[in-house]
Amino acid sequence: MRQRGSLPRRGGQRLTTTDEGTRANARPRTVGGASLATIVEVVAVAAAALIAAVPAILTIPRLNYDSGSYLAPLSLSAERLPLVPAVFAVLGHNLRAIVVVQAVFGAACWSILAVEALRVARRPACYLAFIGVLATSCSDYVTHWYGAILSDSLSLSLTALLLASLASWLAGRGSLARMMAVAVLWALTRDTNGYLLLLFGLGGLAIVGLKARSTAGIIAAGAAILGGAAVIVSTDLGMLWVQPFLHVTTERVLVSAPRTAWFAAHGMPVTPTLLHQAGSYTPAADNSLRHSPALAPFRIWMHRAGERTYLEYALLHPWWALKGTFGAHQELARSGLDYYGGTASRPWLPGFVKGLFLSHRQTTLAVGAGVAAALLVVRRRHLTGECGHILWWSVLAVGGLLNLVIDWVGDSWEVGRHSVGATVELAVCVLFLAAIAAGNGAGGAHRPAEQAAC
Repeated sequence: MRQRGSLPRRGGQRLTTTDEGTRANARPRTVGGASLATIVEVVAVAAAALIAAVPAILTIPRLNYDSGSYLAPLSLSAERLPLVPAVFAVLGHNLRAIVVVQAVFGAACWSILAVEALRVARRPACYLAFIGVLATSCSDYVTHWYGAILSDSLSLSLTALLLASLASWLAGRGSLARMMAVAVLWALTRDTNGYLLLLFGLGGLAIVGLKARSTAGIIAAGAAILGGAAVIVSTDLGMLWVQPFLHVTTERVLVSAPRTAWFAAHGMPVTPTLLHQAGSYTPAADNSLRHSPALAPFRIWMHRAGERTYLEYALLHPWWALKGTFGAHQELARSGLDYYGGTASRPWLPGFVKGLFLSHRQTTLAVGAGVAAALLVVRRRHLTGECGHILWWSVLAVGGLLNLVIDWVGDSWEVGRHSVGATVELAVCVLFLAAIAAGNGAGGAHRPAEQAAC
């Protein structure tokens, strides 16, 4: 005979009306079939997209001194990589249309990344990554470039889309081919992206070829290598490396006697005329280095061995590169951002969101990485089966650090601007790692390969 206030047995246990009521109250509230949490998440993503895109669309398009090279006719020997000039050409070089497309595409890419952040870990830990991604997408550090006629906007948007594609692929939902297509497009926006893609391709090919021997993995690594190689070839054809090389020659090499001596020992013809160019790069120095008959031997050496010699120096002097990258150097502060123009004022947006990464950038990244690492160590016993996800995001975080080094080594001008993409990449990876650690692992399904690896 059933006891009063009890319900039928389930799994050998008697459920009371009190237990059933508790379970009913624990169920998520729904509105029209969707949980209240889901509705709030959708509203947050939509609001962030509007906050990021609409003010940017309403700003006046701003031409920069580099804008002309992106609006020039397409050719194999063009000064810029082909993707951004091709997009601008398709839009008829209409500045207003370019800004609208940049803003809408950027908001869409960051919205996709925010959705993937919700799936990277179990709730409520996923909100650490979700809120961080939304805040970054609304910051002036990202939205500023929507109104600038440069490559930065498309490069940043494709960075967000690439990270979202990786998260989707790791969870077993996305396509490896789609991720690699995004990666190649991302590489074709900036030369440093291409160099990084080439390194990842070579590393991936070595790992897949020697260990996993996956046909799909070998094809993906080959696509990465070809994409990175295409960037390097395009950079050489367009002589895109010349001006940055002249920058670092005058501002980093010639200002140091030991450094100058090293380059002289490796073939650089050091003359009084060349030494006279040491210091800040000026129009007069540019004209002299490019056209002075007295510096013809230097130009011949530069085109034959300049790039290779400078890369060799950087590889043989890693402390110099690391100290320059993470020491006291040019940051993209508010004054620097305003120089490029295109930023909407948005007085109603909290200052800490607008100014994210515009001050204390390196400190913020270091603290975030430290917190993520501590969580991973403390909760390592709870992360069984998540090593594949953790490994991928850790490798991408290291890639962000390497990208920062490449950005600093590659040019002595606009280091803060050049570091934006790597900063965003590193920040997202740190957020995802922290969320995975805090939430007892990644949410959603796993790829079979990832499960096997663990």
